[in-house]
Order: sequence, then C-alpha cells, then structure tokens
Amino acid sequence: MNTHQPTPPADAGPAPGGEAASDAEADLKARRAQRLAVLDLVGMMNVQAAERLTQYITGQLSDAESEPFRRLPDPVMALARLTRSIRRTVLLQERLDEDNEAREQRLAAEKAAGRPSGSRGASITNSARPKANGHGPP
Repeated sequence: MNTHQPTPPADAGPAPGGEAASDAEADLKARRAQRLAVLDLVGMMNVQAAERLTQYITGQLSDAESEPFRRLPDPVMALARLTRSIRRTVLLQERLDEDNEAREQRLAAEKAAGRPSGSRGASITNSARPKANGHGPP
C-alpha cells in the first residue's frame, strides 16, 4: 500500500495545523545546512588535494607518495583547476549563508546592473577556453 502523500503546491494554502510557512522555512534551513556541510567537505578535500599537489610540484614527496601525481599531464594546470574549484566552493558557501531577504536584494541589484541572475563577474565559456592541445578557438 502506498502511504506517500503528494506535496501540495506552494500556493495551496496552509497545511493542516496552519504551519505551512514555518514548515517551509524549516525545510529550507535544513536543506541549506545539509548543502553547507557538503560544501565544507568538498572545500576541505580540495584544499588538501591542492596542498598535496603543491608538495609534489615542489619535490617534497617521496617516490611512493608522488606516484599518483606522475600520471598528471600538467600538474600546474591541475593546481590552477583546484584553486578555481576552491574559489567556487567559497562563493557557493557565501550564497547559501544569505537569508531570503538578502538574496532578493542581491538578485534585484544584479538585474538592475543588467547581469543575468546568479552571475558574479566574468565567466569562461567553453568557446573561450583554450583547447587541451593548447590552442584556443579558431
């Protein structure tokens, strides 16, 4: 027997007990907390990987410890990608720290500035990114 009840749409009015808004707020806070925990873990893993890769690049690892890094075609490029990932993780953490009101204000300011929602500064598109062989777009 299926006991799952579909979630009512947001505009369906209050749930039984009249606490639809507070339940939605609690769910949102729980999801944000869970996402922040995942981002914290990802951030720590990226920082540790960047530190270890830096040790490899500077020759501070033993032969056995450096073995996995020898397969990297370009360790410096890998380090650059890790640092970019760390910056993006920090940005996502900052965005999740915003409350609803601050988020609405930021989005309104971005819209007024003529930027698409959610963008912060320039981004590299695939067409502008150099190809793996070192040559850019034709």
